[in-house]
Amino acid sequence: MKPVARRPSRIGNQLGNLVAVGALSLPLAAGGCGDPHYSAVRWPAHGDGVPAQPYSESAATGISLRAIAIEWEPDAVSIELEISNWAEAPLELEPGAILLAWAELEYAPEPPGPYEPARPEIIEVPGGESALTELRYHLSRPLEREGARLIVRASSRGGVAIVDLPQLEIPGAH
Repeated sequence: MKPVARRPSRIGNQLGNLVAVGALSLPLAAGGCGDPHYSAVRWPAHGDGVPAQPYSESAATGISLRAIAIEWEPDAVSIELEISNWAEAPLELEPGAILLAWAELEYAPEPPGPYEPARPEIIEVPGGESALTELRYHLSRPLEREGARLIVRASSRGGVAIVDLPQLEIPGAH
């Protein structure tokens, strides 16, 4: 049996997301759950209601984090994250240990879906370079208010663990 609707792609093509939104809206409305909140932003973006691009930099660790795009879903959030290494030695981190802390809980990223490319177990960022990764967090509720942040729990440089945990504030849905 062929599926009728599919989950929206991670930070994907806006037209594809609009089609998927319609697919999401029908079953939720039919179930009496009301209107789902669903939006996305890719920076650089400007205008009323567009949040500032999340960015953090630590001189102590030589790491900067920047959200390139965020997609808010009724029960999840997807983030395209740029990780920059400003030190000379390579930076290693585990994408599965980039947690989303929100409302006194920490969420691990979902593994990629069956039709999505596999995510490496370790991301290695050479000195002076950047890497991109896409992460999706299932929250069981919409991320509607401020206070969420990404925390990199497992990172190292030259085999030595980085103790100062890099963090990035994530805005709620707009």
